[in-house]
Amino acid sequence: MYWQNPVPGLGPRIVSPRRIVASFLLAFLCAVLAHLNYGGLD
Repeated sequence: MYWQNPVPGLGPRIVSPRRIVASFLLAFLCAVLAHLNYGGLD
């Protein structure tokens, strides 16, 4: 799922790879924290 932010005169903005990686890492971190909260990594 990619966010598109239309800008008048420029059209949809391209999502940069760095932003994609940052979003992926943030989601992964949240998943790990949630998993720990639900009973650990066993």
